[in-house]
Amino acid sequence: MVYVDSGSTDGSVNAAKRLGATVVELDCSVPFTMARGRNAGFARLRAIGPLPEFVQFIDGDCSLETGWLAKGLAAIAADRTVGLVAGNRNEFAPHATIYNELAQMEWRGRPGYVSYTGGDMLVRTNAFEAVEGFNESLIAGEDPELGVRMRLAGWKLLRIDE
Repeated sequence: MVYVDSGSTDGSVNAAKRLGATVVELDCSVPFTMARGRNAGFARLRAIGPLPEFVQFIDGDCSLETGWLAKGLAAIAADRTVGLVAGNRNEFAPHATIYNELAQMEWRGRPGYVSYTGGDMLVRTNAFEAVEGFNESLIAGEDPELGVRMRLAGWKLLRIDE
C-alpha cells in the first residue's frame, strides 16, 4: 500500500507508517493536484518492486465499501479489454448542501461500459501506463480525462453496480 500525503498536519503520515504503508510526502513548493498525487503514488509503487496487475486509486476523503476490491477485481479480470473499473460513489452527507446533492447525482450511474468515470477507480496497470497516467496539468477533471484517453487507446471503461 502506498499513501501519498499533500501536506497534511493531522498525523496522517504517522498513522499510515504505523499501518505499514509506504509514504510519499509531496513537495509543498509545487502546487498540489489530484493527478500529481496519484501519479506520485504510482511511481513509488513502481520503484519499490514489480507492479501488480491492478492498482486501486482512492482519495483521502473516501472509503471503500466492504467487498469492493473482490468485486472490482473479478470484473476487471473477466475482460482483458477493460482498462479500468469503477463503482458508484456516495456522498458522505448527500443532503448537507446543494453541492453535495449535485455530487451525489453525478456519482451515481448505470452499470456497464461507460464513456468516462470519475473518482476512485481500479486500473489495469498496463492500460494506465499506456496512456502515461493522469494529466498533471489539470487541477480538476483528471479522472474523466484519463478515461477518455484510455478509450482512445482502445481500452473499455466499466462501471459496476457497487
